[in-house]
Amino acid sequence: MNHTKIPAGAREKLPFWFSAAWSGRGAVVIACTSLFGYATFYCTDVLKMNPVVIGMLLLCTKLLDGVTDLVIGFLIDKTDTKLGKARPYELAIIFLWIFSVMMFSTPTSLSAAGKAVWVFIMYSMINSVCITMLYGNEVAYLNRAVVKQKTRLN
Repeated sequence: MNHTKIPAGAREKLPFWFSAAWSGRGAVVIACTSLFGYATFYCTDVLKMNPVVIGMLLLCTKLLDGVTDLVIGFLIDKTDTKLGKARPYELAIIFLWIFSVMMFSTPTSLSAAGKAVWVFIMYSMINSVCITMLYGNEVAYLNRAVVKQKTRLN
């Protein structure tokens, strides 16, 4: 059977590169998430911030994440572009890394409050916006990319 005219997601058996592309996106998100295991260490030892303040900032970003989950889910449902319903949100991966670099490039010349605001904004953009966009669009993207029910289950 000639697969050159059939889109990859419509084939009976998905090609290896198709699975690798999906896994690559997840690997990038996992790498970024693993990097943030060192966020508290960075804030306490490098930025010399109070651990209680860091804990409160991270708690607030998680509360904000609950709100942004609903907002981004609504946005994805209402999206209708020529790129599709979910594909435009894949660009969040670029911003994920930009904000990650900015987070770990906090200016040490800032005051304690300035550092707290910087860390809160960067961590919120990473966790509450970029990662939420990437995980929120995954179901819609996969449902449209893989056409055959049989290949969705494998």
